[in-house]
Amino acid sequence: MITRVFFIYQMSLEQKANEFFLKYLKNYNCSKHLIAMNSSRISTKNKKNDFDSIIILNKIQYSKNILKIYNGKKKIINSFKNLRVGENDFLISPPLFDVSNIVVYDWFRKNKAKSLIYSFNGVSPHNNNFKFNLKKTIIYTFNSLFLNKKITRVYNIKDTPYKFPFMKVNTDYFIDFGVSNSDKKYINSKNFFKIPNLDYNIKSSNVILILINTNKIYALTGLSKNEYFKKINYLIEKFKDKYEVKIKDHPSSKFPSEFIIENLNVVSKNIIDKQISFENYLDKTCPKLILSLGSNTLLYARLLGINCFSIDSYLNSRNPDRYSRVHGIDIFREDLKVSSKKEKTQSHKLNEIVDLIMN
Repeated sequence: MITRVFFIYQMSLEQKANEFFLKYLKNYNCSKHLIAMNSSRISTKNKKNDFDSIIILNKIQYSKNILKIYNGKKKIINSFKNLRVGENDFLISPPLFDVSNIVVYDWFRKNKAKSLIYSFNGVSPHNNNFKFNLKKTIIYTFNSLFLNKKITRVYNIKDTPYKFPFMKVNTDYFIDFGVSNSDKKYINSKNFFKIPNLDYNIKSSNVILILINTNKIYALTGLSKNEYFKKINYLIEKFKDKYEVKIKDHPSSKFPSEFIIENLNVVSKNIIDKQISFENYLDKTCPKLILSLGSNTLLYARLLGINCFSIDSYLNSRNPDRYSRVHGIDIFREDLKVSSKKEKTQSHKLNEIVDLIMN
């Protein structure tokens, strides 16, 4: 019988996944504990009501310094010394992409805790859209051999910065959410689940949301600032007569909202604070359509059944937009006509999976 459930939290999308599970765990008499990796990508504010305890750990970066890795691992394990984890404990984890995540996961498994791994963006790299990354493979494998005696292979989607590490892992349960299609040759589990959509009961609005990223304009699109804003303004003009067009910049952008207003044909009330989590924004507003560069953001919105289009190829016609092709995201065309009917979501079965695990 499971008496304690632990959740790993490294970024906002993972916290949203934790909320999915918490919704159905409320029916069970078990304590809930959050393991958060300290970084700018997380916030534990307002989380105390959801969890019986919150454990904050220092994030360990991939490194060539073996002593640094050892000390980081030691600190994490020491923080767990009073937990007495065993077979009545359950760990819910994202894919093992980060060093800290690997340390926590292996420690729980070593102490006979049950585990579940879920993925929003799983892929199989054995096709022409991927390229083997030898340099990253050497660094990642150096770390994983020290941590758990396993080899890590790293692949990039061609012509993009998106990288995917692959390391063989054992888990009791595995879930692919949305368009995720994880390569099962690296996953040893008797229980695989696929959840195409989740319940999303917020009424669709008349909003078209354009997600921009002014932090790395040239690196992401090959455009100058002026060229980039001209392209975005075209999208605003295309839709503004029939829809309310809103803009959200990436949290990493150094530009204030005033700069965006000066360069785009949009009023201040239609600029969404860049520090607001995209996932939390969707808790309150369901856009009719989202336009964005290919990203995990679009994968999450697709999971909720929202119509999403990638604008990578629109911004740069020489960009083959392999990210969208890999994940099955629709590519924006200038003759796009917005459907008046929101894409229907399928009935999810996450509650049945939770029941199976807890009973």
